[in-house]
Amino acid sequence: MSGRADELEVITFRVGAEEYALPARELCELVRATRLTRVPHAPAYVRGVINLHGEVTAVLDLATRLGLGSTELGPEARVLVVDRHGERVGLLAASVGKLTHLCRDDVRPPPPVAAGAAAASLDGVAVVEGRVLHFPNLDRILAFDGPDQATDPGPRR
Repeated sequence: MSGRADELEVITFRVGAEEYALPARELCELVRATRLTRVPHAPAYVRGVINLHGEVTAVLDLATRLGLGSTELGPEARVLVVDRHGERVGLLAASVGKLTHLCRDDVRPPPPVAAGAAAASLDGVAVVEGRVLHFPNLDRILAFDGPDQATDPGPRR
């Protein structure tokens, strides 16, 4: 990369059937999604915790959080570790692609038809080599919305 101010280096990853991207500078670490320890009474999108270099790190399933089902812990699944306001958080992805370079101007606001919750969870979208990349707004996605986000307690009557 030439390091030009108008260039953006991103890491791509899959959430459900969609492709997402994060600026590479936001990624602290990338680890295999192996053994996750469940957290009782945690929100449904909290898949569990992992021991990351002696620190307990929460792993969130972005697919669940975004209403796209849940992510299988298959051989390609990875945890993207990011730092949000001094706290490390793992983001579960079905797979991780490659580092990609694009022009910052290629990242556009979500289309108006994606109004509401979908647009609120995205910072933008970009088309790269014919693929649509979604740029998640991690601050909004990781914000806890209250007890209604907790794990399903069972059948409702």
